Amino acid sequence: MLRILAGEKRGIHLRVAHTAAVRPTASNARQVLFDILGPRVIGTRWLDFYAGSGAVGLEALSRGAAECVLVEASHRCIKTIRQNIATLDYADRCRVLPVAAEKAIKILAAAARPFDMIFLDPPYSGDEAKHTLLALGDPSASALLLTKDSLVIAQLSIHSEISDAYGSLALERERKLGDTRLCFFRAALFRDSASPRSPCRSVAD
Repeated sequence: MLRILAGEKRGIHLRVAHTAAVRPTASNARQVLFDILGPRVIGTRWLDFYAGSGAVGLEALSRGAAECVLVEASHRCIKTIRQNIATLDYADRCRVLPVAAEKAIKILAAAARPFDMIFLDPPYSGDEAKHTLLALGDPSASALLLTKDSLVIAQLSIHSEISDAYGSLALERERKLGDTRLCFFRAALFRDSASPRSPCRSVAD
């Protein structure tokens, strides 16, 4: 069973939908992700695609994020997410968007409220990661969903192909964890106005 790893709800267990389509983000991957982000999570606005149980977005809230939108198309997973939100008493800080990722991008872009962190953990098989990253990287979407400081973080198989760019999204960093990797992107259209950063680097365990 999954549990919240740190923060105000540390140790509370989360439900997981019993379906072959769900691959919960492993605790070690969540731990590494939030170790990398550190205190910058506090006060941020999150968007969690392919949310499954909602573990990543809910972990962010436990660690001090201000709010989170959880995107999930599976009806069974949506029910589980809502149960987990109720267990953690986060109804006032969470929104569940029960649609596919690309449709969610259109809906959220229309609202023109950018996110600080966008996380996606799509199925390892198929092209959903590519399609979602390309949709996020479309300048018409990224200009509305991202700022110069926003991060897009994709959890992908170590065996999947990854491009250096998806539209306006540029790969900055990669962290390898066994057969999984975390890929960090920023929107290149903001790069000229952003403060200097260290170059993209790859870190392997």
